[in-house]
Amino acid sequence: MNTATLYRDLTVQGVTLYLDGGALRYRAPKGKMTPDVLANIKTHKVELVSLLATNDHCKKYINNIESIVRESNRESDNISTWSMDRYAHLVTCHQCEHLALTGSCSRLGKRVKPQALRECGSFQLLKKERPQIEEVKPYTQDELNRLLNQAAKPLYHHLIDCEQCSLEDARYCVDGFVLGNSFDCLLLCFDDAADKRYKLMNQVIKARVSGRRAFESLFSDNAPLPRQDAPITRKWGNTAQYNV
Repeated sequence: MNTATLYRDLTVQGVTLYLDGGALRYRAPKGKMTPDVLANIKTHKVELVSLLATNDHCKKYINNIESIVRESNRESDNISTWSMDRYAHLVTCHQCEHLALTGSCSRLGKRVKPQALRECGSFQLLKKERPQIEEVKPYTQDELNRLLNQAAKPLYHHLIDCEQCSLEDARYCVDGFVLGNSFDCLLLCFDDAADKRYKLMNQVIKARVSGRRAFESLFSDNAPLPRQDAPITRKWGNTAQYNV
């Protein structure tokens, strides 16, 4: 029996394997962890640990995220590096607003341009823990544009029908997690990240109302941009009043 087959069989039986500080642990219904099953797990322990590490979403997507973010800062004097902790912080912090829909800071109580990124103390501490990166061939702007559209299209189709995901809050359901976080990561490459997020949200709302599901490039001039000086007067997202 190979490792993948063993892992699949254990999952079917209700046995959950997970890593705890690098150590292999398990949870199992009563009577499912027989001596034979436990012996198989011990035999394939090294392979199972490797498999679980690969399946972890942070490690699974870290290489792709790193390659994108390296290029977004290639002209900076201080080359930026990446960590999943830094990304998770940016998504949820109400002061670090590069990923936020409006480009606004709740603590300031007014709209600010997304280019004027305000960083909180926690973000400054995260910077000190960033690993060094290797030099890589930079993406062109056209390549970055294409990558963002590739990430936005499946997310767009998912958001039309999903009532759990919120593009505004960067909150995604299980099925939308990879789609949403890939899109959010790519937004880090663009100074007008808030505008790009607005465009995608506008498309989703229009698709729900009109039934027209064709995706339109985020770099098309047809989609109107939000006014940067306009106050926020209503919530945009998958709230009940916008579901059609």
